Amino acid sequence: MIRRTDNDTFVLITQMEHARLSGVLAEHFGNERWKPPDPLPDVIRAVAMHDAGWHLHDAAPTLNSRKIPRDVFEGPVSMMVRLWSASVERAAEESPYVQLLISLHVLGLSAYAACRPRSRRELFELNRFQHNECERQVELRRKLGLSIDIPLYLGLAVARGIEAEERLRRNHCIMQLMDRLSLAMCCTDVPSSAVEGLVPAAGQEPQTLSISRTAPTVTVVDPWPFREESLTLPVQYRAVPATPFASAAEFRRCFAAAPVQTMLLTVRRAQAGGQ
Repeated sequence: MIRRTDNDTFVLITQMEHARLSGVLAEHFGNERWKPPDPLPDVIRAVAMHDAGWHLHDAAPTLNSRKIPRDVFEGPVSMMVRLWSASVERAAEESPYVQLLISLHVLGLSAYAACRPRSRRELFELNRFQHNECERQVELRRKLGLSIDIPLYLGLAVARGIEAEERLRRNHCIMQLMDRLSLAMCCTDVPSSAVEGLVPAAGQEPQTLSISRTAPTVTVVDPWPFREESLTLPVQYRAVPATPFASAAEFRRCFAAAPVQTMLLTVRRAQAGGQ
């Protein structure tokens, strides 16, 4: 769940809604400079499902140590591992390519989590999760005809120049961009200001795309990767008072009773001479 602060209100956006927005953004990706993802339907589907396991937390949201709604970036390792695993498991009926992209996504998140100070128990949980995902990816690679005999780092080929691996790397980068851009649009502040390594088209040099905010509801991407000059998209949320709650049960009652509302969020290209 994303906790967005708006004066004396917490605007709460579920991870499922964030993922849906990511998928919509992926549908618009591609223009004269940026080639659309390939295979297009699988990439769009994977982007839209990348946080599918979060339905478990969306259905029973929790509080953090300050007794306010827990934001997506505040989850303990045990919770995150459970939700990451559920995300891949919910994709079990999807194509192997969709499953592989989602597994790559959660594996990358676990590696990022492991870089922070952790207890031995947390590191054990993360290592076990990573081992399971690596085994899963071996089987998915076999189904897709991708090599299992080349060096990989977080599921992606270390060596460059293999066409199918470069395509997978690019699709993974597109997923990262859609995820981070959706978060930038939904969160109070931009949590990640850049996405590196995205190739506009086969054979070209990797680019870094910057993400910034010019207004609470306006996000800017540069260089611009979408067909339209700008996109204004609806996002659903519920609002609760920006105060501590006595218990998770009280918060859940308040959240469930809050009406579903819609806000419009815009993403646009940078303007010449500045944003």
